[in-house]
Amino acid sequence: MMKNSIYGEGYSARRNNVMHLSKRIETATRYLRLVTAASVTT
Repeated sequence: MMKNSIYGEGYSARRNNVMHLSKRIETATRYLRLVTAASVTT
């Protein structure tokens, strides 16, 4: 039982990290798109 709870916590933490990472990638791509659009217009 103890092992299961520890494993569950680790799994949720890992999943949160993946969600956070994908969010950061999404933000980075959006920023890059904005920068490229600005450089194209100027």
